[in-house]
Formats: sequence, C-alpha cells, structure tokens
Amino acid sequence: MLTFKVYEHDDKDVLYTMMRKAFEEPAARPLFYEKLLEMEIYALYCGEAPQKETEYFAKENTQITFRAFDNGAIPIFSSKNRMYDENSPLKKSKEKITYIALKGRDIFTSCKNAKFVINVWSLYWKEFSPEEVGLILRGENLSEIDRFWIRNYERI
Repeated sequence: MLTFKVYEHDDKDVLYTMMRKAFEEPAARPLFYEKLLEMEIYALYCGEAPQKETEYFAKENTQITFRAFDNGAIPIFSSKNRMYDENSPLKKSKEKITYIALKGRDIFTSCKNAKFVINVWSLYWKEFSPEEVGLILRGENLSEIDRFWIRNYERI
C-alpha cells in the first residue's frame, strides 16, 4: 500500500548530507542510493491544497500528479527546506505551495520513465535519467551509475 502525506509548508537533512558526500566520494554512492529509496523525499504536488498537514492512504488506482519543469524533469527534494533554498523561485512566491512526501522508491516507481532532479536550487543537486532510476531501483550495476555523476552549477 502506498502511503503519502500532503504538506502545506526544521528538519535535519540527512539525505542532502549523504548526497554531498556521494559527490565527493564515489564509495559513498551505494549508501546514498539505498537511503534515497528508503527515506521520505518531497515533490511538488498539483492537487488541491488541504487546510492542514494531512496523511492519506492511497488505494491501488490512486494517481498523483507531480509538477514538472518544461523539460519534463520532476523536481524532488531531500527535505522541505530544500524547496526554499536561496535560488528557489518558491522562496519569493506568494503562491501557496503544496507538496507531497513519499519514500523515494514510491516516487520513482509511480513515475515510470520519468526524469527527476533532486534539490535543483541547492549547491549540490543531481538529475536522474530514467535509465539511472531503473538501475537504482534494481540495485544492480551501481558502478555503472558512476558515469551519471557530475557536479552541476548550471540551473535547469
């Protein structure tokens, strides 16, 4: 059963710390992938905002619509605070932002063949191609994923 929470708008960002270490030390990447699948991550949600933080228990046919960039990449975040980093347009927006928390594995499996970008407005951010997501989900050829690691400074 898929369980998710919808939030209106802190926490310790363990996953971001692990991601930063994975950029600097390739040996840290397998643990980062494991935690990325296990931990709760956040995505911008296209549904109606609830009045307060709400927990939902999704039925088998529940569909969730995530916001995506013009290039199709779905932005995901290692913590709620990462959505509001210095370069974030959400930081200055007066629009009410609704986001959803799911385990990384659930987000990746619910959006087959999607491209994701984690912490896009942070110093350390990473894009995940559909091929890379598949490798991570299967837990195979993790050394093959190394070719996807680059440190990005350009913004999407």
